Amino acid sequence: MLKKNQLKVEDLIEKKYFSLSSSTSFKTANEIFNECLLNELPVIDDTVFQGMLFKDIILEREDTDPI
Repeated sequence: MLKKNQLKVEDLIEKKYFSLSSSTSFKTANEIFNECLLNELPVIDDTVFQGMLFKDIILEREDTDPI
């Protein structure tokens, strides 16, 4: 049982949600994947879902190419 001033683990976890736009470069996407330890991210333009980008796909692309 929690005491009055105790925190739960979920209270300490900061929840951030990441997404990419289609103009994001593969280099930037790779940096986000590595920094956030993610394997896939949604691609969203003007609040419209465009699809998912998977980390293993970007390894085959040029760094400067847009998604």
